[in-house]
Amino acid sequence: MGFVMANSARTSGLTISSPTIDVRTFALDLPEAEAEPLAALLSSEERRRADRLVRPEDRARFQAAHGRLREIIGYHLSVAPREIVFGVEPAGKPYVAKPETSLRFNLSHSDALAGVAISHGIAVGIDIERIKPLDGTGLEEALSRREQDALAALGGIERRDAFYRCWTRKEALLKAHGQGLGVPLDSFDVPIDDTPDTIVRFGATRCEAQDWRIVSFVPAAGYAGAVAFAAETMGASPRLAWAPWPRRG
Repeated sequence: MGFVMANSARTSGLTISSPTIDVRTFALDLPEAEAEPLAALLSSEERRRADRLVRPEDRARFQAAHGRLREIIGYHLSVAPREIVFGVEPAGKPYVAKPETSLRFNLSHSDALAGVAISHGIAVGIDIERIKPLDGTGLEEALSRREQDALAALGGIERRDAFYRCWTRKEALLKAHGQGLGVPLDSFDVPIDDTPDTIVRFGATRCEAQDWRIVSFVPAAGYAGAVAFAAETMGASPRLAWAPWPRRG
């Protein structure tokens, strides 16, 4: 099962009885009239993090990404974006500390595009990557030996696209797992084929391994993306909704 292409005008409030992963994608290069209100939503700690970025472009994109994140979470929780307080788990994964909520989220951004995955009580991860030429980068060396061998059988654009499917799947899985953020990318395998929906058995240790579902998608032209979540939690028929942000209509 892939994503339901949600009409955001018809999903207001997202009061949905079945388990749902809500994915929102949005641009980060914004006109000043849109960028300034988003920057004003940030906490003092987020402003300090933005100020540490040397390049003005990176600073503006950070502010846009975290401002949009607050907007989206505020929309789900029906609270003002500035009222949200974030905490950080011991392994480094952020969570909503206030208000108290079962909402789980994950943010990813690459160049001028970002995405947020939202769930309620379900571990979730998202990764978005700008597709760039691979030659000379050495990126494939970070993958497992099995994945490298599979890529070696491909060429040209097919090889490039398979690499980014693989990379985003692995990153989304590690981010969903949370405790596995320090796990080397070459220590586990994911499929590299173009089947959009897959189940992977994964855990930081063998005894705590469980099934994770990974769904690949194209967030925008020139980008690759994947969302991962605990398969056993979601059951047989999860609903995945993907739409652009801000909402239209």
